[in-house]
Amino acid sequence: MRTYLSTNNFEELVQMMLPDRRLAQRFIATFGSFQELHHAQREQMQSLIDYDPVNFRSVIAAIQIGQQALTRPQPMTGQLNSSYELGQQLIHELAGEDQEQVMIIGVDVHSVVIDR
Repeated sequence: MRTYLSTNNFEELVQMMLPDRRLAQRFIATFGSFQELHHAQREQMQSLIDYDPVNFRSVIAAIQIGQQALTRPQPMTGQLNSSYELGQQLIHELAGEDQEQVMIIGVDVHSVVIDR
């Protein structure tokens, strides 16, 4: 995984994001790890906004942007060389999903994706 900061440690990153120690501790108490943050519930995020709307509103917005970026379908265009290639694209796209997905991908006779 690429990193642009000097650490990948959850608590250190939270402290960089929230230099106010009290706020960082509150965030860590709510989401104790990357895994817990990955499965963040709306109620948990709202509790932080209720606690300190000025400081947590932008943090929660950043979390939601990250969630959307990871879960939005990527456009699938062009010619597929194999069903394996399609499978690899879908594995990458759907990694980390909490629930099964059903999707139909339409291709023409030349294996060019025409619709999803």
